[in-house]
Amino acid sequence: MAGFVICGLPMFGDYFTQQLLAPVASTRMIGNAVIDSLTIPIFVPQGAALILILLVVLLPAIVYYLWSTQRAAARLAAG
Repeated sequence: MAGFVICGLPMFGDYFTQQLLAPVASTRMIGNAVIDSLTIPIFVPQGAALILILLVVLLPAIVYYLWSTQRAAARLAAG
Protein backbone atom coordinates (compact mmCIF):
# COMPACT_ATOMS: atom_id res chain seq x y z
CA MET A 1 0.00 0.00 0.00
CA ALA A 2 2.83 2.37 0.83
CA GLY A 3 4.42 1.68 -2.54
CA PHE A 4 1.17 2.47 -4.31
CA VAL A 5 0.82 5.78 -2.51
CA ILE A 6 4.47 6.78 -2.90
CA CYS A 7 4.61 5.86 -6.60
CA GLY A 8 1.02 6.71 -7.49
CA LEU A 9 0.89 10.30 -6.34
CA PRO A 10 3.76 11.59 -8.48
CA MET A 11 2.64 9.44 -11.41
CA PHE A 12 -0.81 11.02 -11.40
CA GLY A 13 -0.04 14.53 -10.27
CA ASP A 14 3.43 15.53 -11.43
CA TYR A 15 2.84 16.74 -14.98
CA PHE A 16 6.25 18.22 -15.73
CA THR A 17 8.20 15.05 -14.99
CA GLN A 18 5.90 13.05 -17.24
CA GLN A 19 6.52 15.42 -20.10
CA LEU A 20 10.26 14.99 -19.61
CA LEU A 21 10.04 11.20 -19.37
CA ALA A 22 7.45 10.62 -22.07
CA PRO A 23 7.54 13.41 -24.67
CA VAL A 24 6.60 11.08 -27.52
CA ALA A 25 2.99 10.79 -28.60
CA SER A 26 2.95 7.00 -28.32
CA THR A 27 3.44 7.14 -24.53
CA ARG A 28 0.49 8.72 -22.75
CA MET A 29 0.03 9.05 -19.02
CA ILE A 30 -2.92 10.39 -17.10
CA GLY A 31 -1.00 13.51 -16.12
CA ASN A 32 -0.35 14.28 -19.78
CA ALA A 33 -4.07 14.00 -20.55
CA VAL A 34 -4.91 16.35 -17.68
CA ILE A 35 -2.38 19.00 -18.67
CA ASP A 36 -3.41 18.78 -22.33
CA SER A 37 -7.06 19.23 -21.33
CA LEU A 38 -6.32 22.22 -19.12
CA THR A 39 -4.34 24.11 -21.78
CA ILE A 40 -7.27 24.23 -24.24
CA PRO A 41 -10.15 26.33 -22.85
CA ILE A 42 -12.91 24.19 -24.35
CA PHE A 43 -11.56 21.05 -22.63
CA VAL A 44 -11.16 22.50 -19.12
CA PRO A 45 -14.26 20.63 -17.82
CA GLN A 46 -12.75 17.38 -19.13
CA GLY A 47 -9.50 18.13 -17.29
CA ALA A 48 -11.44 18.89 -14.11
CA ALA A 49 -13.32 15.61 -14.44
CA LEU A 50 -10.04 13.71 -14.85
CA ILE A 51 -8.67 15.36 -11.72
CA LEU A 52 -11.80 14.39 -9.74
CA ILE A 53 -11.53 10.80 -10.99
CA LEU A 54 -7.91 10.69 -9.84
CA LEU A 55 -8.95 12.06 -6.46
CA VAL A 56 -11.62 9.38 -6.06
CA VAL A 57 -9.15 6.65 -7.05
CA LEU A 58 -6.27 7.80 -4.83
CA LEU A 59 -8.09 9.07 -1.74
CA PRO A 60 -9.11 5.64 -0.33
CA ALA A 61 -5.53 4.38 -0.63
CA ILE A 62 -4.16 7.48 1.09
CA VAL A 63 -6.73 7.28 3.90
CA TYR A 64 -6.03 3.57 4.43
CA TYR A 65 -2.29 4.19 4.49
CA LEU A 66 -2.64 6.98 7.08
CA TRP A 67 -5.01 4.87 9.17
CA SER A 68 -2.75 1.82 9.15
CA THR A 69 0.42 3.77 9.98
CA GLN A 70 -1.34 5.58 12.82
CA ARG A 71 -2.60 2.25 14.19
CA ALA A 72 0.88 0.74 13.97
CA ALA A 73 2.39 3.75 15.75
CA ALA A 74 -0.19 3.48 18.52
CA ARG A 75 0.59 -0.24 18.88
CA LEU A 76 4.32 0.53 19.21
CA ALA A 77 3.67 3.27 21.77
CA ALA A 78 1.50 0.93 23.86
CA GLY A 79 4.33 -1.51 24.05
